[in-house]
Amino acid sequence: MEAERQNLAEAVTLAGRKYSEEKKKVDELQQQVRLHRSGLESSRQELVDYKQKATQILQTKEKLITSLKEGSSFEGLDSSTAGSMELELRCEKEMQKEETQKRMGQIHQLRSELQDMEAQQVKIYKTR
Repeated sequence: MEAERQNLAEAVTLAGRKYSEEKKKVDELQQQVRLHRSGLESSRQELVDYKQKATQILQTKEKLITSLKEGSSFEGLDSSTAGSMELELRCEKEMQKEETQKRMGQIHQLRSELQDMEAQQVKIYKTR
C-alpha cells in the first residue's frame, strides 16, 4: 500500500513537472505569436504607407510624363532630354512596383510564420 502511494505521488509530481514544462512552452509560443503579430501589423502599416507614397509618386510622374508628351511644360527641353526623363521616370516606376511586390512577399511570409506558430500552439495544447 505504501509503495502504491509512493508511486502515485511520484506520478503526480512527474505530471506536475510535465504540465509546468508544457505550460512554459505554450507561454513561449504565445509570446512568439504576439511578436509575429506585432511584426505583421507593423509590416502591414509600413506597406500601406509605402503604397500611398508610391501611388502619389507614380501619379505625379504620370502627370509629368503626360505633360512632357503634350509639350505643355518644359517647352525649352529638346526631345532627347524629355525622352531620357521619361525613360528615367518609367524605370523608377518599375522599381517602385518591384518594391511593392517585395513588401507583399514579406507580408505573406509573416502570415505563414504566424499560421505555423498558431498550428504548433494548437498541437501542443491538444497533446496535454
